[in-house]
Parts: sequence; C-alpha cells; structure tokens
Amino acid sequence: MHTGRTIQMHQQGYTLLEMLVVVALVSIVLAIGVSSYSGLTQRVTAQNQAEQFRGLIRDGATLAASRSLNLTLNVASGTASLKNGTTTLRSARVNSISTGLTSAQTIAFDNTGRVVLPGSTSSLTVTVNGRNRVLQVSGIGQTRWQQ
Repeated sequence: MHTGRTIQMHQQGYTLLEMLVVVALVSIVLAIGVSSYSGLTQRVTAQNQAEQFRGLIRDGATLAASRSLNLTLNVASGTASLKNGTTTLRSARVNSISTGLTSAQTIAFDNTGRVVLPGSTSSLTVTVNGRNRVLQVSGIGQTRWQQ
C-alpha cells in the first residue's frame, strides 16, 4: 500500500560526464600556463646571459688592471671566455643571445685595464629576445645599456 510519501534518491559523487568536463578544462588551463611559463623562462635566460656578458667586460678591465695582464674576451660555440693567452679565467654561456662579436673578433684589455672593442668602436649591438640593445663600453670597462 502507498502511504503518500515520496522516496527521494540523493545523488552521491559525480557523473562521468562532469568528470570529463573538469579534466578537459584543467587540461586547457595547464596547456596555456605551460606555454607562457616556457616563454618566460627563455626571456629571463636571455636577459641573464646578456648581463653575464656585460659583467665579463667589466671583469676583464678590472682583472687586467689589477693583475697587469693582457686579456681577451671572445665568443665561440655559445660561450664567452675571458682569457689570458690560452688560460680561461672566466666564462659564461651566451647561447641565447647574439653578442655582436663574430668568432674571429675579440675584445682586448691591456695591462692597464684599457678596453679595445673590435673596429675601434665604443659599443656593441647585443640581440636579446629578438630586440637589439646597444651596450656602451668605455675605455676603462664601464658598461651601460643605451636607452
């Protein structure tokens, strides 16, 4: 006999369709986030390498003057190396930037710390993240990015 009460069924958990929608949305958000993060890390790496290259120029002038050495800074195979003859004193990876130097060109530092850029110029055009930036270099190794 029916007493007039209705039996209510309570749903517990999620349906398969709801789970698939959630998984699809999470996948889309993660795909966007990963691609943005990848681009960000590449830009930051290039900026860090540009600053390390700039630091090698300053270090070259300082080391040359303080130790009375004739030094060179050259770029080969994605590495900038500060050398005294064949001995590498410092180096930095520069594979994510274009330093404006070819493998045949060097920056020279005399034993007083004076800097001589290739072609007797006072600046280098460094390409960072697809953008050319001009690095001004003084005769005593002071550097600054031209605005």
